[in-house]
Amino acid sequence: MNARSQSIEDILPVTALQEGMIFHHVYDDSAPDSYVAQVAFDLDGALDEAGLHAAAGELLRRHPNLRSSFRQRRTGQWVRILRRRVRVPWHERDLSGVPATERERALDAEVSADRLRRFDLGDAPLIRFTLLRLGEERFRFVLTAHHAVVDGWSMAVLLRELVVLYRNGADPSVLPAARSHRDHLAWLRTRDRAAAERAWGETLAELPGPCLLAPGADPATVLPERLDFALDEETGAALVDAARARGITLNTVLQCAWALVLGGLTGRDDVVFGMTVSGRPAELDGADHMVGLFINTVPLRIRLHPDEALSDLLVRVQQEQARLLDHHHLGLTEIQRAAGVDELFDAGMVFENFPRHTDDPDSATLRVRDVQSRNATHYPLTLISGTGERIGGRLVYRPDLFTTERVQQIADTLVGVLRTMAHAPELPVGGVDVSLPGERCRVLEEWNDTAVDVPWASLPELFEEQVVRVSGAVAVEFEGGVVSYGELDARANRVARLLVSLGVGVESRVVVALPRSVDAVVALLGVLKAGGAYVPVDPSYPAERIAFMVGDCAPAAVITFSGTGVVGGGGVPVVVLDDPAVSAQLAQLSSTPPELAVRCPEQAAYVVYTSGSTGWPKGVVVEHRSLGAYLLRNRATYAGVGGASLLHTSLSFDLTVTALFTPLVSGGRVCVGELEDGGGVTLLKVTPSHLALVEGECDVVAPAGTLVVGVRC
Repeated sequence: MNARSQSIEDILPVTALQEGMIFHHVYDDSAPDSYVAQVAFDLDGALDEAGLHAAAGELLRRHPNLRSSFRQRRTGQWVRILRRRVRVPWHERDLSGVPATERERALDAEVSADRLRRFDLGDAPLIRFTLLRLGEERFRFVLTAHHAVVDGWSMAVLLRELVVLYRNGADPSVLPAARSHRDHLAWLRTRDRAAAERAWGETLAELPGPCLLAPGADPATVLPERLDFALDEETGAALVDAARARGITLNTVLQCAWALVLGGLTGRDDVVFGMTVSGRPAELDGADHMVGLFINTVPLRIRLHPDEALSDLLVRVQQEQARLLDHHHLGLTEIQRAAGVDELFDAGMVFENFPRHTDDPDSATLRVRDVQSRNATHYPLTLISGTGERIGGRLVYRPDLFTTERVQQIADTLVGVLRTMAHAPELPVGGVDVSLPGERCRVLEEWNDTAVDVPWASLPELFEEQVVRVSGAVAVEFEGGVVSYGELDARANRVARLLVSLGVGVESRVVVALPRSVDAVVALLGVLKAGGAYVPVDPSYPAERIAFMVGDCAPAAVITFSGTGVVGGGGVPVVVLDDPAVSAQLAQLSSTPPELAVRCPEQAAYVVYTSGSTGWPKGVVVEHRSLGAYLLRNRATYAGVGGASLLHTSLSFDLTVTALFTPLVSGGRVCVGELEDGGGVTLLKVTPSHLALVEGECDVVAPAGTLVVGVRC
């Protein structure tokens, strides 16, 4: 056995969280390491520097985890190596000679430089101590460690034990015995892994994708920055009282407030973010005195129901989280695998409830004061809060992704949400203002300051203007054939006259149950020319849905093809366009338009039914005023209206109004279904889900035209 192997006390596996920290450490070895934790505090009084050095050395002897380093085996697996003995990384500097006006700046520079200095994860120990002399009996002591070997609780333990050891001559007998980290690993092996995987799989079931603030962001290569915030004392007290009255922890309050803010930032009502848990089991005696990385990051999913009271939200979330307490040990990678996803979130939250150091201000010996800690994560944005004199915390953020102004706005929004929780806990979730400062005015007033005078014009009038202007131009392309404006107008006029003869008049609802085709375009225009309001019904819909829509709108007539099975019921006339008898009847009618039937802006133009995803479909009436104004606006705004528009969706989608009628009031042409000649379109209306399909057809779709993306708000 060589001397190097004799120096090894133990070899342990790394946890999933440690492996993640190692990845971010080695990703860019020239960049600062985000996972460096630091505690700094002032020491006032006569200091025995050698005694403090000895106390620090005893910490290293007492806690094997502090003697850890990491090595990667040839298999690629990382392991943790515990050394029997390590040197005490100790640095001293005297700043007492620096002019008083410059001393604070020099002190901050020393502390920051120490935090920026990277650790070599293969060289134990991954902790160092710095003592800075500021003056006569005035010192700043800095303890810096890599997060892979300590967590926030551990740093608090080290601070407390350092002071105790110093005051007792580095005698470890004054402290409780430190448990081996192997005891914690043994406890982990007793956990029911299968039960944990089932619990997390159920918790994250049907999640609508990852909840991301900065999708596609590269791993962090800059140190995060922080922005502190706090509630005023009155609001803080009211918040504590409101939580206590319902048996809610402050942690739950902040979790729900953070979820509301993230929901506002992402536009989601199903929010997921990373929650840091202590990982110190109560049933493991002495766990609160152990030093190491015990924390874990688990997903916290909070569904936001607009009609649920804030107080009920708090109670529900606390109950949901209580059911997962026994499963907090499972690593994030395993949780994501159990949920069947590769990514869940990029925002985090830490609630620090580890013991705070308190010192006797009247002590005649060395006094400890002004304890400050710094730690961070690689996530774009993390809320760090905890117990203290005032409710507040800090937002830790990546400056390459968020500006200070943006983070300040987020902090102000969070404070506003907490105020609402404190003073109006019965307010519905949907009534909480989660807009960033100035955002509401910008969205509701500045962006919507678009009022213009729009002349009143109905769709039939706008279309007939183009018939006069470009009668011989192509209006519709379908399956290799074309129909001119003049032909389309004549056919629509005949349908209108037939409908009038069947009793269709002003605002009569007419069901149009046709697939995309020239006949469908003719039917829609014919209903409008007769003064009716068309109701588009996709004949491929389930029979139950079709029956509901037809019965609900109480139509005066139905236009369809044979074989669709769509009927009006109750004696409602059905016009079957491909019936030879109907074709003959239409041929006998005049091709001139009937008497103008659209007489006022408030008259109904069409009725479109919602998807019904939250219940039965609901019919929405659109007036001629709205339709005419929309088309005039499109004609003036979209550059490709005089070219070709692709009608690629069902007539039952409101999306088709743009693709179908905008070109017909602008002298353009409508390509129904597909472009037979492979030529490009100059106007295309899509939803965000269509964009992936459009990407591969850039030579065919809108090569130099207008792409309109409709987003559901």
